[in-house]
Amino acid sequence: MDWTRQLMLCAFPLRGFSILKEHLEKQGVHVPYPAEDSTAEEPCDTAYYLHKTCPSPEKMNTAGEKVIIAPLKPEHSQLVSKTWKFGGTPAAETYFHFQISTFPSACVYDQYGKPLSWILMNYYGSQGVGYTLPDHRGKRYFQLASRQLISVCLEKGYLPFLFIEEYNEASRNIHKKLGYTWKEAGRCAYIRINR
Repeated sequence: MDWTRQLMLCAFPLRGFSILKEHLEKQGVHVPYPAEDSTAEEPCDTAYYLHKTCPSPEKMNTAGEKVIIAPLKPEHSQLVSKTWKFGGTPAAETYFHFQISTFPSACVYDQYGKPLSWILMNYYGSQGVGYTLPDHRGKRYFQLASRQLISVCLEKGYLPFLFIEEYNEASRNIHKKLGYTWKEAGRCAYIRINR
C-alpha cells in the first residue's frame, strides 16, 4: 500500500488506534489522535438497530402535509453534496451520484417531487449523510426517511447501523427515538492520512 497518498479510514475502531499509529510511524507517516488536529475527524459512536421490524413510515403523523417516501434519485447528487459538511465539490457530487445509483437510500419528497429530507447507505454498509432542508425541520421527515431505510435494510437481511459523531446530539436523540442502541465498544473515528 502506498502510505504517501491521501487516505481516509472510515470508522476505524479507537481501541486499535495505537497499533495503527505504530505501524504508520514505521512507514514515516504521522497520524494524529482523532480530534488532536484537523487531519482527523471527531470520534464517533457506533449505533445498531437490533429490532427485527421497524414501525411503518406510513403510520407517522406528518402534520397533515402530503409527502412521498422513495429512494433518492441520481439527479439529486448535487443537492446532497451541497448539504454535506465535506461536500460542494465536483468529486463529492460524483461520489454521491455513485452512492445514490448503487446503494439503498430513502427520501421524503413534497407533493411536487422536491427532496425535503434524506438518508443514504454508505458503500461500507452504514447509514449516513442524513439531512433535512432547514425550512422543513421539526416535521419528523428525517424520522420518516430513516424508518424507510431501516425497513429496506431489514428486508434485505442487513443489520442497520450508523456512526454518530460525538458532537451531534440532535442526530443521537433522533436515532434513540428510532430504537438504535449504542455499544460502548463501538467508539471509532474517521482517520484522514496525508490530508
